[in-house]
Amino acid sequence: MADIRLVDQTLRDGQQSLWGLRMLPSEMLPVAERLDGMPFHAVDVGAWPGLILMAKRKQIDPWSMLDALSAAMPNQTLRAVSRSNGIGDFKATPQKVLHASVNAFIQHRVTSFWILDVLYDLPAMKRLVEYVARQGGRPVPSIMFGETPFHTDQFFADAAREMASWTGVEEIYVEDASGVLTPERAHTLIPAIVEGAGGKAVELHCHNNLGLGAQNYVIGADAGVTVLHTSIGALADGYSLPDMRQTIRNLRRAGHAIEAPTPALAEIESHLAATAVQNGYDPAGGVPRYDARAFDHQLPGGMTSTLLHQLREYRAEHRFDELIDEIAQVRIDMGYPVMATPVSQIVGGQALSNILTGKRYTVLLDSVIEYVQGGQGRPLGPIAPDLVTRVEETVASRTVPTPQPVEGSEDQDVVLRYFLTEKERAALRPDPRPATLRRHSTEPSLTDSIRQVAAHADVTHLSVTTRDGHSLSAAR
Repeated sequence: MADIRLVDQTLRDGQQSLWGLRMLPSEMLPVAERLDGMPFHAVDVGAWPGLILMAKRKQIDPWSMLDALSAAMPNQTLRAVSRSNGIGDFKATPQKVLHASVNAFIQHRVTSFWILDVLYDLPAMKRLVEYVARQGGRPVPSIMFGETPFHTDQFFADAAREMASWTGVEEIYVEDASGVLTPERAHTLIPAIVEGAGGKAVELHCHNNLGLGAQNYVIGADAGVTVLHTSIGALADGYSLPDMRQTIRNLRRAGHAIEAPTPALAEIESHLAATAVQNGYDPAGGVPRYDARAFDHQLPGGMTSTLLHQLREYRAEHRFDELIDEIAQVRIDMGYPVMATPVSQIVGGQALSNILTGKRYTVLLDSVIEYVQGGQGRPLGPIAPDLVTRVEETVASRTVPTPQPVEGSEDQDVVLRYFLTEKERAALRPDPRPATLRRHSTEPSLTDSIRQVAAHADVTHLSVTTRDGHSLSAAR
């Protein structure tokens, strides 16, 4: 049986999937300090959507955030994500910005990069993989899984075989962002990818939306996968990744060797549960729910909560089921792409526009126009003729804006200038809040006790006296 190592996703994909990237650096640091003593393959900390969100909403400097996490985890390999042709938003990014992002991450000690392209533009992926390797980083090209009529086991295995031949590649990353990889498919898919990787290490990253991810991890380990991605406690399961503690139990029961969690894991779990309560989230983490519609829409973990937030802004929460059905149709119209960043956001945004305007493709998102024109690559399936026609009509009626030059000379400045206004950049600062370890108690609180007593119909008067003599009385 294989020796298994873990990539921790608590601070990146875990909080992206369950908390919408709203975890503050001061809330991350107590976790990071305790993760440092654990034997991880890597710790994922960097995704530009989250860094930009912190900058725009909380005026937190992304570089100070990464420096703080790096200082808290000097013994860990830190990882970031990049698409083959873009970062941070849903359109192609100028190459100068893409390269500046890689350089700046490395300067801030984030040296491992998983690189994805959901439309499988392998030449574009190869160019970025080789660039990362030349800059001294460790590229990890990604197989992004989707259940479609076109993405067969052979397709994925052939992609892994080509990726494994690229300079600098020592491992291949496999992600099921939508949580729709069934155990039956896993039994054929994962061995095919492991064989295609030709001896290079294979990582497996499965979201647990439907409760399938945890089972697929055991299947993957049996098939030769040596690195699995997990999250912790309140930031695990459901739309997130399988829970670390439970994954270790499952693997050991299946006969695989994996190091035991350190005692610090309990402190992390307590801190995350307390932070969840503080911010209005579930301290128990995500709850897997088997919903067969997932095989139609294939929304990745973090997208569902984002779309719910958007519907609330339009006071249209009651239309969520309608939106889910529309996403499934738009995905077909756009050629059955694998649903992961940025295409999942493009599909979801267009579906939302369709239901709010009342007619499909009356209003087209700019990102959809770019997609149909091939700006993200080409999907394996055909794009619906009526969508192509609407794009052609819209483009014919528009004045094409002149691209603006990318400003800045230093790498980190280039990236911030691309995404933030001068005013937003001037407001950036480190998180001023103290990084304090929180503790979550499972004991009933005083409020809970009072509520339980007051619920009895025969109780008409309640008095509470503290040890120092202060009292409070209430009558019904």
